[in-house]
Amino acid sequence: MKKHYYLIALITLFLFSNAMSQETPEFKKLTNVKTSKISGTDITFTADAVFYNPNDVGLKLKSVEIDVIIEGKKAGHVSQIKKIKILPNANFTVPLTVDVDLQQIDIMEGLFGMMSGKKMRAEFIGDITVSKNAIPMKVPVKHTEYLTLNL
Repeated sequence: MKKHYYLIALITLFLFSNAMSQETPEFKKLTNVKTSKISGTDITFTADAVFYNPNDVGLKLKSVEIDVIIEGKKAGHVSQIKKIKILPNANFTVPLTVDVDLQQIDIMEGLFGMMSGKKMRAEFIGDITVSKNAIPMKVPVKHTEYLTLNL
């Protein structure tokens, strides 16, 4: 019976040390930022966040939690639970959808400025959670993009 305990402890230690030795995936860029819907004072943007997995093993994406800050004011939040398989030593893309409340960023200036082609500073700050062997890792996201309204 003691042999079973030692075997379970050894397997647990191996899995835990293997998961802890993993490198954190790197945020690379935000691509395909587009306006997908305009409704009242809300604008829905879609984008793809590109990351790189530097590990020799695959991971699993669990969740996305990112604040959207436009012109210095919080205008939206991305909270998504995505189950995406991440290949080893490869880029992976996380599709994002965010509703931005223009009332939070001075609707008249924000909407008319964006419609006239003015670029607005948008910051994406938060993290994604990935896991290996049921051990979660938070990956920080901090990116600045300049957005215009593409109607």
